[in-house]
Amino acid sequence: GFNYRMTDILAALGLSQLNRLDDFLAKRHEIATVYDLALGELPIICPWQNPMVHSSYHLYPILVKATDRMVYRQRRVYESLRARGIAVNVHYIPVHRHPYYEAMGFKVGDFPVAERFHKEVISLPIYASLTKDDQDNVINTLRVALTT
Repeated sequence: GFNYRMTDILAALGLSQLNRLDDFLAKRHEIATVYDLALGELPIICPWQNPMVHSSYHLYPILVKATDRMVYRQRRVYESLRARGIAVNVHYIPVHRHPYYEAMGFKVGDFPVAERFHKEVISLPIYASLTKDDQDNVINTLRVALTT
């Protein structure tokens, strides 16, 4: 077994962060709104949010759709952003592609929608301390990466 108990220090830190939760969520919503407005005209798909739900915006995943001439477009955009110091990421590897499930017999092609999503998604930076200048840099760098 594993010991997954939280330390007292981490518990105290977590409790202190709960007092700021509403501020953190409000800031993430502001950042998401700026992304929605600034990225709407780009050849990507931004995350849709049901207006009846209040998202935490844990991630801000965009889909960089592959084109006939650019099958590896997501990888090119991802590498371009990373090369310019922007901490984008790819979330998450489809479950059936993890070694445990591959050992059970799952293989590439078993879940094509999940696999396609993984080949098109890039998570943009979204955290409460993201500054307006940093977000503008993300947006401008993404614009350049998508058009070159």
